Amino acid sequence: MRKTIIPVWLKWMLITSAMITIISVSALAYLTFDAVAETIFDSPLNPAGSAETVNNPDDSALKPVIIVQYEDGVPVTPAVAENELAIIPTTEPLPTLESDERQTILLMGLDRRPNESAATRTDTMILFSLDPKTNNASMMSIPRDLYVDIPNYGRERINVAFPAGYIRNGGDAAGAQLAMETVERNLGVEVDHYVLVDFNTVTNVIDEFGGVTVDVPKYIYDPLYPDMNYGYDPFEVFAGVQTMEGEFALKYMRTRHADTDFERSRRQQQVIFAFRQAVLDAGVTGLARRAPALYEDVRNGIFTDLTLNELLSIANAGLGISADDIKTGVLDYNYVYSYTTPSGASVLILRTDEAVGLIQDLFD
Repeated sequence: MRKTIIPVWLKWMLITSAMITIISVSALAYLTFDAVAETIFDSPLNPAGSAETVNNPDDSALKPVIIVQYEDGVPVTPAVAENELAIIPTTEPLPTLESDERQTILLMGLDRRPNESAATRTDTMILFSLDPKTNNASMMSIPRDLYVDIPNYGRERINVAFPAGYIRNGGDAAGAQLAMETVERNLGVEVDHYVLVDFNTVTNVIDEFGGVTVDVPKYIYDPLYPDMNYGYDPFEVFAGVQTMEGEFALKYMRTRHADTDFERSRRQQQVIFAFRQAVLDAGVTGLARRAPALYEDVRNGIFTDLTLNELLSIANAGLGISADDIKTGVLDYNYVYSYTTPSGASVLILRTDEAVGLIQDLFD
């Protein structure tokens, strides 16, 4: 049987052509991503704003993400169809903060069932602050029943501020703006940005990292934990170290019938720290592998006036801070007292003199 012998010059031509093809495809993919990134990374992330102030990209322009693998340091680009966008990861670090000024963000979790409108009350309100100058951070939970003065609205529970702004001025951005103004007026803390989180996103993101490890301090049984159809879904958790998948962790954060809203706030902070540790444990490789799914979760379930680059820079800075340098606080009965309004509503009133010390310690 005769063997076909390829001339040396033809062999080298084929090798050279293959190398040129790989480099060209890689460069084209990188340039394509570079052009798109200028819009994606520097625009508000699924912004909770009006059409007049936000220029959202057309959904039809969003393409699936393909992570390019490396072999011996050489990018191997998979086949890319016309409706796909190949992204070549770079060795550049996550973006860093452009300013060394303190950043304070109001985190709000929406208590929204599938058949409810967007104008729902904020089930969770946490003030998060990051100070790059001191490399410190702080986190304070605000009880949803805190009775406050909502600007141009009157006295009400603080969790009414978001839906009041939403209904009065129209849209998530208006609701978030009124919630920030309410916090500033009643707690004296200047708020720079807001982040609205859908609870389904919380469960999905936690699941992407294989759950969170939490040391449950005491046994909890809540027979009145609500389901999504106005019924009950009894919740039980035993004391001790446990790994919680997303849905279970969300229930752990939201249950309150077995104790108080203050203890629920502490559980929420506990899960936030546990998730932070899960991200640190995943490392750069783990983050890269989860990037496409995480981006979809964030893009579809988090509404904020921050751009993706700004969110990444804040997250990067936060991960770089030691857990010992993150101060926490809850506005519990040390700082509030119970009160019944003339209409019969049970609310909480801020003990101003006592609360000032905590607020100054966390945010000054």
